[in-house]
Amino acid sequence: FKIGDQKNVLLAEKFHQDLFAKDYKKAGEIIADTAEFHNEDGTLIKGKAAILDFMEKGFSQVKFKNYEIVAIIPTVGENGHQWVNVWDKADVETPDGKTQKLVWVDSFRFENGKVVRFDGYVKALKEFSLQLQDDITKVDAEIQELAGTKFNISSPKQVGEILFEY
Repeated sequence: FKIGDQKNVLLAEKFHQDLFAKDYKKAGEIIADTAEFHNEDGTLIKGKAAILDFMEKGFSQVKFKNYEIVAIIPTVGENGHQWVNVWDKADVETPDGKTQKLVWVDSFRFENGKVVRFDGYVKALKEFSLQLQDDITKVDAEIQELAGTKFNISSPKQVGEILFEY
C-alpha cells in the first residue's frame, strides 16, 4: 500500500469533532449521498440520511470523555481507493450513568473529498483485555510445548536457558 492524501486525514478528524460535538449536519457534510456504513455486526446502512440518523440516535444517548485519537493512517489500496484508518479510544458514559472504556477503529473510504464507505469496529477494553489474555495464555502454552518443558516466558534468564542450553 501507499500513504494516502493528508487532506482526507483532516476530513476524518473534522468528522469526529463534529460527531462528538453532536453537530450531525456538519458531520454529514463529508458523507456522500450514496455512502455505505458497514457495522462490525454485519449490518449495512445505506445512504447519507440513514447513516446520520443512525449516528444521531446512537451518539445523542452517550457522552464521550477523555477522547483520544491513538493513530490515524491514510492509505491507498492496490485498486487506488483512498482510505483513512482512525484508531480511537474514550470513556463512554451511557444514559444509565455507567462508564465503559472503549477502543475502536473507523475506516473511511474517500472519493472526491467525500466518504463513500465507512466501516466501524468497537471493542470494550475489558473485553479486549480478556481476549488478549486468552491469546497470551494459548501462545504461552504453545511455546512451552515446543520447548518441551515448562518455564516462565517472562523471565529473560529462563528464556535464555531454553534457547541456549537445551
